[in-house]
Amino acid sequence: MFMTVELVENLRLRFALAQSEEQLQKLITGLLVPLLDKLDIASATVRSKIIALLGQINKKLKGNPGVKIPIDSLLEGTFGKEATGFSQGFRLMYISMAVESAEDQQLATAIPHLLDGIQSRPSSQQTTLTTSLLMAIWRGPKLSETQVREFDFVSKIHRAVVLVALARDIFLYRASEPKPDSSQVPVSAGLSLERQALLTNNGKARWTSDNQVLQQLKERLVHIIGSGVAFPIEMPAHIHEQRLLALLCASCDPYFQQVADGGKDAIKRMCRVDYESVSFVNHLFEMFLGGTYTGDSAGSRSPVSAAVRLKLLGYLNRSELATTSYQRWIRVITESLFGTGTTVKLRQQGVAFLLWTINRAPSDQVSQASPLLLQLIQKTLFESAATSTTTSLGEDVLRGSAYVSYGTLAKRVPTLALDNLEHLRLLFDAFTSETASVRLSVQEGLLAMLPAYESNSITHDVRDQMSEFLQSQLDSTVYQARYCALRYVISAFPFADMNARWLCILGLADAKPEIQQLAKSGLAIRSTLMLERSGDLPSLKDAILFIRDKASKVIDGSQPLISENRSKLSIANFSVYGSTLGFCRSLLLATGVAAIKQKRGELAVDPADLEFVNEHLALSTELQRNSMQEALSGLESQGGSSNSLAASWLEIIGAVLHTGQLADSVLLSKVLMYLVEGLSLGSQTLSLAFFENRRLLLSRLDTHNFEVQLYTAQAMSVIYCVKLLSDVRSECTVDSAFWNEQVAAQLTELLANATAPVQTKLLDKQQGSIIALGYIAHGLQAALKALKRTWADMGMDTIEHALTSIQTATVEGLRMAGESGTHPAIATAWCSAAGEICQLGLTAGTHPISSAQFMTASIAVVKSAGNPRVHEAALTLLSDIALGSPDMALELIEFLQSTAGSMTKKQLDMHFKT
Repeated sequence: MFMTVELVENLRLRFALAQSEEQLQKLITGLLVPLLDKLDIASATVRSKIIALLGQINKKLKGNPGVKIPIDSLLEGTFGKEATGFSQGFRLMYISMAVESAEDQQLATAIPHLLDGIQSRPSSQQTTLTTSLLMAIWRGPKLSETQVREFDFVSKIHRAVVLVALARDIFLYRASEPKPDSSQVPVSAGLSLERQALLTNNGKARWTSDNQVLQQLKERLVHIIGSGVAFPIEMPAHIHEQRLLALLCASCDPYFQQVADGGKDAIKRMCRVDYESVSFVNHLFEMFLGGTYTGDSAGSRSPVSAAVRLKLLGYLNRSELATTSYQRWIRVITESLFGTGTTVKLRQQGVAFLLWTINRAPSDQVSQASPLLLQLIQKTLFESAATSTTTSLGEDVLRGSAYVSYGTLAKRVPTLALDNLEHLRLLFDAFTSETASVRLSVQEGLLAMLPAYESNSITHDVRDQMSEFLQSQLDSTVYQARYCALRYVISAFPFADMNARWLCILGLADAKPEIQQLAKSGLAIRSTLMLERSGDLPSLKDAILFIRDKASKVIDGSQPLISENRSKLSIANFSVYGSTLGFCRSLLLATGVAAIKQKRGELAVDPADLEFVNEHLALSTELQRNSMQEALSGLESQGGSSNSLAASWLEIIGAVLHTGQLADSVLLSKVLMYLVEGLSLGSQTLSLAFFENRRLLLSRLDTHNFEVQLYTAQAMSVIYCVKLLSDVRSECTVDSAFWNEQVAAQLTELLANATAPVQTKLLDKQQGSIIALGYIAHGLQAALKALKRTWADMGMDTIEHALTSIQTATVEGLRMAGESGTHPAIATAWCSAAGEICQLGLTAGTHPISSAQFMTASIAVVKSAGNPRVHEAALTLLSDIALGSPDMALELIEFLQSTAGSMTKKQLDMHFKT
């Protein structure tokens, strides 16, 4: 229809004559949109008349609020036209008015049209369209699945982009009053001045002044953005990334709990977002740091709030891609720790991100940033300590993470730690200044830093300083400090470093089992060291000299050994001294194994069979004994210092025997076991040198420990045997007076103790004397047999008489043991002594006492023994008799067969095979 002035005037008349809302509604529905359509094509005269008519219509609408503007046809007519023209302003105005009165279904239908308009129309129209869209969402109902599906985001991606971006910014918006000294309303965090003006219609939108409206608007947006129907999984990944960020902002709403809860629930239902997406990581950084967003024309934005930043860091902390952008991640860390408005939680998450970047960022970036990162960590620690008047869990977590970051940075950039121990000292000092909850993190930081000190680039001076410093930490009252110090000792020093092994020895005296176990691992000699890398073992010569130097004051008697509960960092401590001997003995065995392997070229042995090196048990196999013999022989072949080295080892061992009171019988037993090994497997020179200290052994016979007495007797047996062999084989005349007087007197004294009436308080002394008699007699008989001489032709009749008295007393002791009333300890001792005497054989006619007499007495003990220990000792004695006198084996077998019914399988296995 061609529009003329007369026609417009006619329409004005019709609107003027409309008296009721029904009449006006009919005119609006039928004529408003056509009038707007004609506005762009009419002549200037007609256009002016139409504009005047539209003014008249507006007045009518204000006076008749019940009249509704035809929004559907208006939207269709508006967005089906070009974005320019005289009518556009009027169309947008009427759209805004239509939204105010439209019905629910009309509002739902309007939303996609408005989204299209926002995407396609110029910036001059954006404010009106955005306000209309947000008004439609607020006024409309909570949309059903069918309604949101009709938005058709899948094929109309631009609608999703527009809506999600608007939703994110509305979630960031906080309604606030102007500051007293300014008429300008503050810009919400995460927005720019231009963007906030767009969202609020320059402050005129209803949600700027009514929190209920704002809350409902946000709730409606959370419902739409969180809908899996509106945004199905097959949509492009960048849409879901933006949805996540929008809902994340909603979940941080500080005023509307329902909005925050809705955002959190919606995030849980979302499909997983790729944290390594370039677009996602870029948006994380942009929101955190502020500035101009990619593809955004809203101007430079401020950073988001601390609460949102906290959530953003949670995602940055899971993205390796985020660690590749040095310029941005260093700003994020700095802002988190010291930016305006930061919080304790944000600082905690900032340190967590710092640790993440240190671990994951490219090495060149970490190296480049290391000075700045180190400053940030140190500033975090120092400022936290300075500002915290009271200890809080949040501050503890922050400081703990900073310590872990400290150590991890040193691991990634070892050059930070190579030149000095500044960083190491700082972390160790933290053990004494920090709370218990932070100490675990300090420990983690120190252990993370450990690889930095494993480098061969560390100078000898720094390594020496480290050794001294770590030893001081072993005396710390904080067990984590002691544990970490020991870890550094084990890892940062080669196994061949004897000073490091010494610190491990000190660790064995610690009260904490886990530190003891760690120290034990630092001293364990692995099979590969013995069989493949023997050069990595500590030098046996250096080890003995090192320990001899450490123990010099103990050896010369100027510093007595002290009880276990005092000074655990001194070799004068019983426990430390025992551990020192144990390691040196292990080193002897390991060196011996390596030497055997080197000689043979190959050592066919399972690695498990070499565990004896670390077990500190008696040597029970040929390989074990040969290993010790080889090691001692090696010491004795090292030039002019050979004798002094081997003698030094026995000197170190023997220092314990000088201690008058030693409560630890286990340690004393070990010491004596090592002594017996040295005397029996070393050269005669060692035994002869120790012969002068035999009184030290005599004083240990009254110890209330059977094993100690046994090893003491074995040592005495060896030194008496070697002394006799040496005296007779020497070119000098045998000093028979010494043997007939001094040695015989000692034997007589022992015999008197052994045969004295049993007294409870002298029971240990009597038991030790009996055992010593048997072993000394065995040693002297072995020497006599090797010499192929008689006591008479050597002029030692008194010794022969003493040995005869010992044999007689032993048989009598066995006879009494076969009768009731003999104390079990004494009966066991007589069986042990008799076994040693009989092992070398007693030939009738040569010895006053025959093997048959011992066999008869022994059988009587077996038959009458009610004590299991005595019974076991008597059975062992029968085996020893048969070993020395094979002709007695038949009688032994017949006896065992006759008593097999009353014996256990274990007893039969042990003795019947003899």
